[in-house]
Amino acid sequence: MKAAYVPKTKFSDKTANDLTQAAIRSIQLLFEDSFATRLSSTGTYRQDVGRFVPSQQRKGLPDIFGVVEGLAVFIEIKMPGDRLSADQVQTITELRAAGAWVLIASNYEDVYNSLTVDFREHIFNHYALGRTLPES
Repeated sequence: MKAAYVPKTKFSDKTANDLTQAAIRSIQLLFEDSFATRLSSTGTYRQDVGRFVPSQQRKGLPDIFGVVEGLAVFIEIKMPGDRLSADQVQTITELRAAGAWVLIASNYEDVYNSLTVDFREHIFNHYALGRTLPES
């Protein structure tokens, strides 16, 4: 199901970085007391050892991690023409099997519609099954 409309915003989805920032900010604006951040799998240059050190993060994690109403939210940004890697397919499958909500988005309309319709339905279904909100 799609939202009735997508509001005009200052967000851009022309680049992956723009869309990532728009998705993070949308989670924060649409859901009170939510958390969202970019996951960075790039390594760092270590001056003390004089070389680039790879990230310790698992390969294939989506670009964005969030928590909304006690539920894990992941968003993978894939611009038109990009494809999921085998590691990404495997990780997304495992995240969904563990109960996380995962979106693969290529534009702002995907993000907005999925958060306002599909994810809200996911929240309802999760708690309608008798699960309770986590304790603070």
